[in-house]
Amino acid sequence: MLCSRTGRPPTNPNHPVGPVGQDSPHRIHPASSVVYLGGNMAMGACQAYLYQLTGKDNWRRDALRTADALRDHLTDSMGRYINDRDAYTNGIFASFWARRLITLPGSDTGRLDVLRRTAHAIAATRTPASYAPAQGPGGAGFYSADWDGQPTWESHGSLANMMHVSASSTGFIVAAAYADPSPK
Repeated sequence: MLCSRTGRPPTNPNHPVGPVGQDSPHRIHPASSVVYLGGNMAMGACQAYLYQLTGKDNWRRDALRTADALRDHLTDSMGRYINDRDAYTNGIFASFWARRLITLPGSDTGRLDVLRRTAHAIAATRTPASYAPAQGPGGAGFYSADWDGQPTWESHGSLANMMHVSASSTGFIVAAAYADPSPK
């Protein structure tokens, strides 16, 4: 899993050299995490692309392992991805990742179920059953970073009406279209 690193003191005297969170490797939750969902999706997309370019099976296996790690470690109790670290950018590589993953030999569409559930949660948060936009002044229809309905990101100042927050969330909706190219 991809994570941040610290430099040597005096760059950051409060942290030893190495990965941020090395003393708390399982601190994975919304708004403050030791890993980065968007970066891990980018890594998985690159691994799949390297397999396509080289035909070397280790890249295919690594891409599938990354997808499994995302499913197994970056999901909430409802089986949706956790908006773990950066509401501004988490969705930026989701469509690249989904497009590359579905073309890999040995990949099954079940690996993308988490993506589908996440996209559905984001869309449902923006537009409830009445189909009236749920967020924003006058129901402008922003896409919140708080997919689970808790105000975690809002309390951190990442408001849904910020274009980059809303755009990052919609990245998962676009990616889910790749995960299921033939809607019913």
